Amino acid sequence: FEGIGTHYAYIYIGTPPQRVTVIVDTGSHHTAFPCLGCSNCGKHTDPYYEPTKSSSNKVLPCSQCQGGARCSSNKKCEFSQSYTEGSSWKAIQMQDLMWVGGLSVNEEPVAHTSKPLAVPFLFGCQFSETGLFRTQKADGIMGLSINSLTLVPTLVAHNLLPVKAFSLCFSRTGGMMMLGGANTATVEEPIKFIPLSKKSSWFTVHLYDIRIQAPNKDISHGSIGVKESVLNSGKGVIVDSGTTDTYLPRALASQFKATFKKAAKRDYSNSRMTLNEKDFNNFPTIVFVFKDSASQEVAIKVKPSAYLEKQGSDRYVPRIYLTEGSGAVLGANFMQDQMVLFDEENSRVGIGRANCEYQNYINSNHQNNKKVPDNSNHQNNSTSKMVSESDLDMLQNDNTPPPLLKVGGDLSTSSSVHASSSLSILSSDSYFVDSSIEHEILGTKSNLFPAFLGAFGISMTFLFIIKKLPKLSHLFSTEEA
Repeated sequence: FEGIGTHYAYIYIGTPPQRVTVIVDTGSHHTAFPCLGCSNCGKHTDPYYEPTKSSSNKVLPCSQCQGGARCSSNKKCEFSQSYTEGSSWKAIQMQDLMWVGGLSVNEEPVAHTSKPLAVPFLFGCQFSETGLFRTQKADGIMGLSINSLTLVPTLVAHNLLPVKAFSLCFSRTGGMMMLGGANTATVEEPIKFIPLSKKSSWFTVHLYDIRIQAPNKDISHGSIGVKESVLNSGKGVIVDSGTTDTYLPRALASQFKATFKKAAKRDYSNSRMTLNEKDFNNFPTIVFVFKDSASQEVAIKVKPSAYLEKQGSDRYVPRIYLTEGSGAVLGANFMQDQMVLFDEENSRVGIGRANCEYQNYINSNHQNNKKVPDNSNHQNNSTSKMVSESDLDMLQNDNTPPPLLKVGGDLSTSSSVHASSSLSILSSDSYFVDSSIEHEILGTKSNLFPAFLGAFGISMTFLFIIKKLPKLSHLFSTEEA
């Protein structure tokens, strides 16, 4: 990671639509952002959402409170959320129409033309924020953990997606997000699937071993020699896009450090260090070992380029922390340079090394696809490329894009950036967008809109914030089941 930041997306709420910027967080399930009138919600990317300006807004009465909300003294559904890094918020529960884009990929949604693309969505209208929620760049948060109230199940319930699955692909400067499946055009190694280890709202996996692989050494060597019960204690091992770094149990600290020193010929710490190119290249790869449903080993490599945060021309900080009380949090730096599929439909997580730079995706597809300025009369006769057990060969061998793909780029300043894009066909069931600033938008297959290639445009632009912000750690909720 270049600096310390968060991954966030644009969504649009209300009639007419109001843009809201939200952190993409697989470690929680609530969506919430500040509303007009909040006296201590800080300054963020967008103006506060104004419920009174939306003709489709609905404040839930006490008889309709959902998701743990309770009736307050003013007869409204109120709820709150706390996070393990110490921040929190309080909100009133509301429902409004939500768009993830307009009729084309280069425009924001317009209520009278884009209404078929909207979905009724439950969220929190924040009236109080503390900690990082008050100071962060993004307006609020969009939880994507396993819960019926999150975005993907809501889209499925309204027939806008056929399966409950999405994937994230993070690079150092941006990345891609896909709803409904995974794209293999830029995958460099086959996606391997790890079954979820717990029936909870987190994407929890079972970790069998951690190995520290020295340069030019075989991947089977370098085990830190810690029991599985230590690795998977407490809450277990969570894959969490909302946590910037990776956190391992402090009970393994001594074994990790000893093995690291043997491989790297230097002590491990989280202190800033000066490294020349030779020093950097001598840092080991951290290997996380899982097993698939057939008990075959799945080894995920986290390279120095992912876990060493560069600060300046030759200064680095290791961002794997050995401080967790129990269990582990595999954060965004664990996910870097991997296509990570969050497949609730089949109770698993799929991971495969990938080049997540969006320009690489464009280069791998653009030469084989014809640009079209208007596809409103194009009929969709294709079949959907969804992720399931029967699609494993497709995932590994077929370069057909996923039903929904959102792409993001690098935001190195605090200013708001808008894409200037042009629409192209990737295949009969997917779109991509060219953009000079690499803030891209893609579309999805849907049986509801066959006249529009069975697709609706996605303008939920995925941005990677490079600005130096207060450290975002442990952004998974403390109240998840």
